[in-house]
Amino acid sequence: MNSENYADAAEQFSSVIGNSSYEDAKELYRECSYKGGLAALDSKDYKKAITLLNAAKSDDRYPDANAKINEAKYLYVLGHKSRTDSSTYQYLKDLKNIGYSDTASIYNSLYQWKFDIYAVNNSKTSTSNMSTISRRDTIYFHFKVEGGIPSGGSMKVRFVGYLPNTNGTSSDYYEVYSGEDSWHSLYYTDSGATGTARGSFYDANGNLLDSATVYIN
Repeated sequence: MNSENYADAAEQFSSVIGNSSYEDAKELYRECSYKGGLAALDSKDYKKAITLLNAAKSDDRYPDANAKINEAKYLYVLGHKSRTDSSTYQYLKDLKNIGYSDTASIYNSLYQWKFDIYAVNNSKTSTSNMSTISRRDTIYFHFKVEGGIPSGGSMKVRFVGYLPNTNGTSSDYYEVYSGEDSWHSLYYTDSGATGTARGSFYDANGNLLDSATVYIN
């Protein structure tokens, strides 16, 4: 029998559990669920395997059911390493919490935040990068944010700007969101010195996310 046959049989037995005419319905339901789960695992239908094996794991006759569930979750993750896949996220959370294989590393790789300053210029709307900006212009550090869990979420960042011959000026922490494309500005004056200006972004733990420079003339 294949997993479909076992799943159908399990459903039939489930429908008569509690009926006195079918006293062994619960045992047969779990048996078919277990065998169907193994068949689904063999055929690489990992979600079905997890569903069926979950129905059998409370039966003492199948002490390896939990191990098979974890195996199915892990194999699903390996074949679906996508940050937006909600099943991958849930399975990775489950497996990471029990220290399963290299799931902590996979989790960190998939859901780490990525922060990129992709352009520095004198415009809110331009995406072109400039190597030199006039002292009369406002400096815009354009950035993109990616990462986090499938449902989105946010991270806190802080901007620190350094103008030539000055101490850094720091912003308060503020929220940025996955998929965000925005900018942070740094103001200058005609009387300021020429030289290199730098903008840096830090996360809530003080780790540098990215930094970029531009020459002021």
